[in-house]
Amino acid sequence: MTEHELRETVRSFHQQTSQTLTGLRPYPTEQEVQDAAAVWHERDNIEHTIRNGNPNPGIPLNNAEREAFLREIDHSFSEKGMWMVISTVSLSAFLQGFVQSSNNGANLFAEYWISQTGDNPVNSRFAFTNAAVYFSAAVIGCPLAAPMNSLFGRRGTIIVASVLILAASVGSACIELNENSWAVLGGIRLISGVGMGLKATSTPILAAETAVGSWRGSSVLLWQLCPEKAYASLLRLRNTKMQAVRDLFLTYKGIEAENTKESLAPVPGGGAHYLLRYWKILKIRRLRNALIASGIVALSQQLSGINLMAFYGGTTLVGITPGNVPEANQISRAMLYNLIFGLLNFLFCLPAIYYIDVWGRRKILLFTVPFMAICLMGAAVSFERLSREAVAAWLYFHTIFYSPGMGPVPFILAAESFPLAYRDTGASFAISINFLFAGLLAWLQPLLVDGIEFGGTIGVFSGLNVVAFVLIFLLVEETSGVPLESLSLIFNKPKGEFTRFQIFETLPWLGKLMLGKSSLAEQPVINYDLRGQPSVHESEDEEHLRESNDVSYGMRLADMHGGNVGGQVERN
Repeated sequence: MTEHELRETVRSFHQQTSQTLTGLRPYPTEQEVQDAAAVWHERDNIEHTIRNGNPNPGIPLNNAEREAFLREIDHSFSEKGMWMVISTVSLSAFLQGFVQSSNNGANLFAEYWISQTGDNPVNSRFAFTNAAVYFSAAVIGCPLAAPMNSLFGRRGTIIVASVLILAASVGSACIELNENSWAVLGGIRLISGVGMGLKATSTPILAAETAVGSWRGSSVLLWQLCPEKAYASLLRLRNTKMQAVRDLFLTYKGIEAENTKESLAPVPGGGAHYLLRYWKILKIRRLRNALIASGIVALSQQLSGINLMAFYGGTTLVGITPGNVPEANQISRAMLYNLIFGLLNFLFCLPAIYYIDVWGRRKILLFTVPFMAICLMGAAVSFERLSREAVAAWLYFHTIFYSPGMGPVPFILAAESFPLAYRDTGASFAISINFLFAGLLAWLQPLLVDGIEFGGTIGVFSGLNVVAFVLIFLLVEETSGVPLESLSLIFNKPKGEFTRFQIFETLPWLGKLMLGKSSLAEQPVINYDLRGQPSVHESEDEEHLRESNDVSYGMRLADMHGGNVGGQVERN
């Protein structure tokens, strides 16, 4: 993009938005937008000049702006509003943990809300009551996220979700306890599941959209603040007005490109419009590949076996069966197991705030999943031979490896992999896969434990971790370091081409590396061209989606870890 084209683009942007985006704060002048856009356009030269000590990078920046420019690159949470973001978003993430913990805790006292008479509750009532919240999230909550976000925005949808979860939590505490309370409790959890689906879809998307691009994963991991007024929010989140104006301009250009070139911009209408979005996701290769990658990681989270502990771990380890009256020491031991599990999950998620962007999503998964399989196998072998404390120790090590990788990555990929016109729908599709299999696990785990005991169940999930590793290695691309507007250069490639590269290039290199005949510097990488040459079989919709990403002129790609991307995007 030439300087003349940049000036004309900024002039058009300012004319179109100055009357509509003004609010309680003064809107930037055209010259301020010109300066901010120039900082983006010449960011590499400016960075080099400032780091070399030149006080005049060619664009008028004061000392605060120069310092903020470098801190934005070097530090993940340099923006003044990020700590408020962290506090607010942590409460949003807390909601899901609270729902799961309260369900797990209720299982300790199942004799109060379920009867042993009649059918075996393990095979019917108990399993339904625990699975209801996840099935509701998958079937109702996640699909509702797209129309709810269209009607109420991110903030409004998250508020609705929070109210539903609050109402369900209060309702669960107030029900009358008798042998038929399982039905009432299951119905209340259906309401809670709707809130969980809405919240789990909306908060990661908001994080991906408002975070600084190079640290997007860290922000999605924390989920996000709840603003709706773009410019006012950016002023609160960024350190300088220049950064806020720059990001507002880039956001506008990204939306403009998608709406004008995709020919897939949302069309006002009813439910049929949202069903058409799901069909388009399955039809268009760029969207389909994004769904395959995010869906596989969402499925892998359930294959990992983490919810063996999250759903029933404490009760199963101490031998509490549904409907039986537990002893006092069993309850205290189960609570202790669950407390340690939750604490480890929290503490070992913290390193991911940094490494999720530095290492990349794919690499951190491929590193942690094999250790998760080993830990579960150790727990399975120990179940009949050693004490329950030894089994719990193996499960805790499994949690340690789960927390920085398989824990946050599914929501990050779901939120960032789809273009704006399909972000709500695509994310809801991927996250609904996660909740659907969580519901199946909650339903089937009591049956598995009843048939092959807890040790056998753990062994099954150890094998499923191996399946998850293979799926991730062959079918999940790296997205870390790629701007949201440029992800089409990753997902436009045929999935078979990526899989063949892993089999015929990466696997042989790994073999040589293990034998000492190669080095990390010789790791094979796939080079992506931002312009993306059209495929012979590319449809018109795919062509529009490919071309919609050329707004990211000069956006440099970080080196892709995990054998996925090399090189950089060229500036027009």
